[in-house]
Amino acid sequence: MLALVSPQLRLYSLEASSLKDLSGFNKNPKGFFGKGGLTETMLYQLGEKELSDELETIFQQLKTAFNFRRKELLREGPIEGGGTLTTPYFQYHINLQKIEDYPDMVGVLRQVEGLANLDLLTQKPFINVFQGKLNTLELRTSRTIQVESWIDHLEEKESLVGQLFYPSDCRFVQLTLEKGALEITFLPEKIELKIGASGSLASLPAAYSQIKETLIGMV
Repeated sequence: MLALVSPQLRLYSLEASSLKDLSGFNKNPKGFFGKGGLTETMLYQLGEKELSDELETIFQQLKTAFNFRRKELLREGPIEGGGTLTTPYFQYHINLQKIEDYPDMVGVLRQVEGLANLDLLTQKPFINVFQGKLNTLELRTSRTIQVESWIDHLEEKESLVGQLFYPSDCRFVQLTLEKGALEITFLPEKIELKIGASGSLASLPAAYSQIKETLIGMV
């Protein structure tokens, strides 16, 4: 039987924005680009203020929403293009990344890991802080599964057939639910549940439970 590996569960979003939007770029628009192009160190310098500002904003929001005391909420960074906020229930990370195919863009990876309880996503304090900032719940499986097996399993459920999409090489399969509010992508080693613009973080735990109950009976 296929199992989902909870310790490897994470909630994240990956956003792309223009390098020109970073405050460090405005201070020195040409000085950060040499013959070798933009390095990671340069990128970290460009976005240091944005990282620091976001860490402080989320720190204050978490402190207010959860009524954390000083010892319960710890900040690290920004350092080397990233920073972390540690709470009794989870860790929040933010990192800047180069986008190799788009040298004029920067990737901003936000993620929550180490969730003590997935039901936390349904609670008002968590939603107030992270709704609109995080959109994808990633679930790692206990072993690699052929995507063709996912497809065959899902196509056995006639009500889902019209909501499935997969390319001819079957490298992934997507299931779209609730008129686009939730998109589930099945890959060889993981499942990703992504909420759309009209979706809510609070819907993810129920979707996770449904996957466990109806889709893990695969051999």
